[in-house]
Amino acid sequence: PEGELLDGASPELQSVRRRQGVAEERIRDRLESYLRSPSWNRYLQEALVTIRNGRYVLPVKQEYHNRVPGVVHDQSSSGSTWFIEPLPVVELQNQLAALIHQEEAEIERILLILSAEVAEQGARLGKNCDLYGELDLSLARGRLSLHQSAMRPQLDLENRQQRFDLIQARHPLLREGAVPLTVNLGGPIRGLVITGPNTGGKTVTLKTIGLLAAMVQSGLHIPASRESLLPVFEQIRADIGDEQDIVQNLSTFSGHLKNINAIIADAGPGSLVLLDELGAGTDPSEGAALAKAVLASLIDSGALTVATTHINELKIFAHQQEGMENASMEFDLETLSPTYRLLQGIPGQSNALAIAGKLGLPHPVIELARGFLKQEHMELESVIANLVEDQHRLSQDSRLASQERSRAEALRQDLER
Repeated sequence: PEGELLDGASPELQSVRRRQGVAEERIRDRLESYLRSPSWNRYLQEALVTIRNGRYVLPVKQEYHNRVPGVVHDQSSSGSTWFIEPLPVVELQNQLAALIHQEEAEIERILLILSAEVAEQGARLGKNCDLYGELDLSLARGRLSLHQSAMRPQLDLENRQQRFDLIQARHPLLREGAVPLTVNLGGPIRGLVITGPNTGGKTVTLKTIGLLAAMVQSGLHIPASRESLLPVFEQIRADIGDEQDIVQNLSTFSGHLKNINAIIADAGPGSLVLLDELGAGTDPSEGAALAKAVLASLIDSGALTVATTHINELKIFAHQQEGMENASMEFDLETLSPTYRLLQGIPGQSNALAIAGKLGLPHPVIELARGFLKQEHMELESVIANLVEDQHRLSQDSRLASQERSRAEALRQDLER
């Protein structure tokens, strides 16, 4: 239990430890005889046996240290106590020290023998360690899968279909209450531009896509429907978060651009690229132009690309550009709160003024801001709002039609019977 070699490891170890016990008992008996002696009591600071430098000693008052013949091993910090090993005990403790040395030598001999036997089986033991590692990893993956209610998705191992379909997916760190995400990429659509309000879930969507792709390539199940289809990417690259660095003299824009440079240089078929707040951190017009160029370059390289932005020009660009599609994070205008649902095929509204009003910005300030908005911006937001409304209506109509089809099919089967 103490991590020491057992007495029964060898007959010699058992013998030497037994003799040690006898020697220690003789030493304690001799020292305790001093404690019981009235003539010795007056010399002692305390009636106890203590240890200094591995030797049993008595605490003797400083003024009587010359009255106790023996070896001085230590002195108290105040100098009032001397720790003395009486001469009659010195020989007994020397015998104990010899026995301790014999014990250490025997322990070393036993461990050398055991180590040699382990070395003979080193290769097999190494394989066992590797096997235990694999089993431990498999168990960990299985427990994580159970913890996350995860599934094994369909895999496109050779990336022949060039598709990435996440169905009812959840961020791996979010619990069952998370709003599931469904996103489809691949085929003719190589790029997705996600827009929508702040705190609407755009960045979480990016991270969910990236983390689940990485989990699959690490041999993990993912918290998504088993109908999900994922390829094996050659690389997964992301530019998410603020990369400004005072030490390297990098602004927010410079930090993002440094990452994007490296991503464009390596991007190609078999790459997944995730870009957060593309075009931000600089003049909106120039930022939009750069963002368009980055997206076009990545799409031309064959990389699957998902980007988030607040720039209206990118919504129009994604709508017009071949191989790209808009998506948005749904926002409930009645409650002025996000639903965290991804709507693919529809650009999103930033709803900055509505959110500002909810957060307490005075109404006159908001109305003044509306007056500063350009007419074309208002028209675009109006078109987007109408599209979202149409999407809701079509979605509801589709659900009703599906229910009607199910009822009609049940009725037909009844009539046939």
